[in-house]
Amino acid sequence: MSFHPALRRSRVHRQDRKRRCGRPQQPNPWPTEVRQKAEAYAKLEGHELGMAIADKPVPIVYGPGGVPFAIDHRHVAAALWRAHVKRVP
Repeated sequence: MSFHPALRRSRVHRQDRKRRCGRPQQPNPWPTEVRQKAEAYAKLEGHELGMAIADKPVPIVYGPGGVPFAIDHRHVAAALWRAHVKRVP
């Protein structure tokens, strides 16, 4: 399965969420976690990379118009994208 470019978050979405909340969000460790995972995935090759991906599968459902959505392990999917892994089993 290939990653779909439409899955990237937009700046408008983040700004809209801030307006709806009416308060600043709590600090988020997400960027650090994704960066660390991406660095780890980038160091792996071949069978080792395949086993690391198989260890944390990213479940996908198809939404309206056939656009795939990750329903769990979004951090893993983001880290794989940052590590330039374009296809997963």
